Order: sequence, then C-alpha cells, then structure tokens
Amino acid sequence: MYTVCGLLGGYLPGVSTDVCASCGTAVCTDHSEFCDICESIICHLCGEECATGGTFHCDSHLTHCSDCDDHHCDAHTQRCSVCESPRCETDIERCSACDDLICSAHSAICTTCGETLCEEHTEVCATCAEGQDGEEVKTFCQTHAIQCSVGEEIVCSTHRVSRSLGTGHLCHNHHDTCDTCDIIYSTPVLDDGQCTACRSLGDVALKVDVGHFGLGRVEHDLRAVQRSYLT
Repeated sequence: MYTVCGLLGGYLPGVSTDVCASCGTAVCTDHSEFCDICESIICHLCGEECATGGTFHCDSHLTHCSDCDDHHCDAHTQRCSVCESPRCETDIERCSACDDLICSAHSAICTTCGETLCEEHTEVCATCAEGQDGEEVKTFCQTHAIQCSVGEEIVCSTHRVSRSLGTGHLCHNHHDTCDTCDIIYSTPVLDDGQCTACRSLGDVALKVDVGHFGLGRVEHDLRAVQRSYLT
C-alpha cells in the first residue's frame, strides 16, 4: 500500500496520511502536527512552533511580532494600548507611571532612571527636540524632569545652566552673562546687559571717595551684597 505526502512529493509505502485542515494537502505524520489551540491536523507549511513557548500552532493561531520578526501564540502576545499592534511578551513594556502596555514605537526611556514611559508620561528636553545639534533627544519621567525657572520648558543637563545666581536652572534661551562682572544671570535680571549690582555701581561710585576706599573694594562689596540677596 502506497500513500502520497504532499510535502514530501512522493509515495510512501505503508504510511498513513491525513489532510491538512488549512490547505487540504495530504500529509504524513512526519510532516504534520496538531495545533495546540484548535487541535486540527496542520501541515508544516501552514503552521509552526511559537517562538516563545515552542508549541506547534496553525497560522491562524499565531501572531507576527514586527520587532523580533517571529511568530508567537496568543498566550505569548499582547497589544499596545496606543496603536493596538501585537508584540511578543519580550518586545512590549508597561509604562512605569500608568501601567499601560506600550510597544517600542510608542514608548520612551527616562534618561536618568531608565524607566519605560508612555507618550503621555514622557517629558522631552525642549532644546534636544529642536534638533539643532544633532544629538539624541533626551527624555525623562516626571520625577526626573527639570524645568527652566524662567520659561518652564524641560531642559537636560547638556542644555541647561545651573550655576546662575538666584535663578535655579536655565535653558539656553533664558540666561546670559553680565557685561560688567561676567556672572551668569537669567535674562529678566539683566537690563541693557548689566545685572542689578553692576547697574547700581554707576550711581554709588559718584558718591564715594575713591581715593579713601578704593573703587575696586566698593565694587566687590556691592556685588557681595547683591549676591547675598539673590542666593
């Protein structure tokens, strides 16, 4: 007795065959398996093993993950809460802030702590986002996001100044250096290129006996007082 296996392409003596439930081809037991979900007999062209669990499934019960390019069964796949596209359990994450499932296309990583974030809970450095220096855009969770004290935009460590007097963190648009003392201030503090202390020197110097005190000493003392108010 001879039977035909459609996958082998020849006659097999004394071997029984079944019909693939998917394509209708006669196949031998060596070239077919039962789907783990529907228990149908499926040829090896119409099904394969789940890349995660290793059990055989028909194509109807497998899902393609675009990140790893493998096929996985329903037990090992989940859908992104934003785009609803399927991913295997290895290539999908949960937002650390809201616990939503998110795929790689709709998630970001906090530059500081490394937590995974959905778009709603991601803060982006405004200067990085402009793309002027070609650097990677830095993203942050709400805990580690630092704002410019003037414009309140998010700024990363590369694009902020934190050594200005009395003004906290500043982005590149909201800080400048006093033309007289070369100290960094926020732009609202400066008037015509000068800080408050240096502007006041113009009036005080006229009233001080320079020969007795020394103008340099007066300037130093006035700036010291000004800094004590700002810091």
